[in-house]
Amino acid sequence: MSLILGATVVGNLYVLHLARSDPSFAVEADYYARAVHWDDELAQRRRNEALGWQLAPSLARVAGDSTFLRVHLADAAGRPLGGAAVAVEAFAVARSARVERATLAEAPDEAPGAYAGRLRMAQPGLWELRVVATRDGARFTAVRRVEAPR
Repeated sequence: MSLILGATVVGNLYVLHLARSDPSFAVEADYYARAVHWDDELAQRRRNEALGWQLAPSLARVAGDSTFLRVHLADAAGRPLGGAAVAVEAFAVARSARVERATLAEAPDEAPGAYAGRLRMAQPGLWELRVVATRDGARFTAVRRVEAPR
């Protein structure tokens, strides 16, 4: 009887280990707090629409698992927006348990409105970028999906 109980406990612990170590399974961070503050999310979406800012990301593989992320930010009229603080959270859609974070700096060798930085993107394929840009008290958020090169 104790042998059956012991095998059941060991089997359950093994299944728990498998479930927790699967990189393709992830729970949205702070999902309960996001649900409680859903009205804030909707208000931010309305602010995004009112601002009319445009965001265009692009990726280029540098070496190994290092990827160069460039984001172009423009206002509603299409004029480049310089002087913003841009933060990015990125994760591979197929392996969403690992989230990469970066703060992008203005690219001095490019036109205003260009921000760049490096991300560790070892997984090629579809990635989700969650971008937050702030400038002069205005906060803009955007979610974009991009293809990470091999």
